[in-house]
Amino acid sequence: MTRRDFGGLAMGAVAMVGAVKVNAASTLEAKVDALLRLHVDAWNREDLDAMFAAFTPDAHWINIVGMHWRGRDEVARAHRAFFDIMFRGVKQRLVETESVMPLPDGGAVVVARLAVDAFRQPNGVVKPPSEDRLTLVLVPRGKELAIAHGANVGIVADAQAHDPARRKS
Repeated sequence: MTRRDFGGLAMGAVAMVGAVKVNAASTLEAKVDALLRLHVDAWNREDLDAMFAAFTPDAHWINIVGMHWRGRDEVARAHRAFFDIMFRGVKQRLVETESVMPLPDGGAVVVARLAVDAFRQPNGVVKPPSEDRLTLVLVPRGKELAIAHGANVGIVADAQAHDPARRKS
């Protein structure tokens, strides 16, 4: 084998490794997309059993007003209570997956934006349609991903113009 043949072989190997990384990334992104769609679709169908089947038993959740729930059973119980009080019939829509940061074990940290219909809060005040930012820590479970941690944060539209990381100099 000549030096030139070896160089061509090495370049081919580098291209193959690059293809594997691209496929792994697209597979991770496909798994993330499937999980996000499952979550939103289950919410919209009012199938909370399906929604929480995608959580790990020890999952944590921080809701939009800062309540911290520990363990899938507690997370599900709290969501069901609020669902019955104010979220029945309220639809969500996945606006955008903003980022997928791979974790070394095959999991990911995901940031996505959801659009949420108006709903009546327990105090009687109607919260208008809004967008929320959802952050999830996903872990491998078999060939799929499961939610180990989630935090839902309301996007305050007026504040976005003053985001120092997004301001143009």
